[in-house]
Amino acid sequence: MKLIRESTGTPVNVGDVAHSFRGDAVIITGWQEPQHAGSTGRVYVQEMNERRYHREYFPSVYGLKWV
Repeated sequence: MKLIRESTGTPVNVGDVAHSFRGDAVIITGWQEPQHAGSTGRVYVQEMNERRYHREYFPSVYGLKWV
């Protein structure tokens, strides 16, 4: 599977900057692919303003999806 940006269809790589639906910028640090048909997987990010914090979100929060 490949993680892409919904708006452009371009692949996402570790180290890319993404923006949430609120406009908050983060750095993509990794991801977990969906484990079964009902799963969306997770995206791991590091916040731009607080680089010590690492969080995980659903890909849709950042306009991303699996193909």
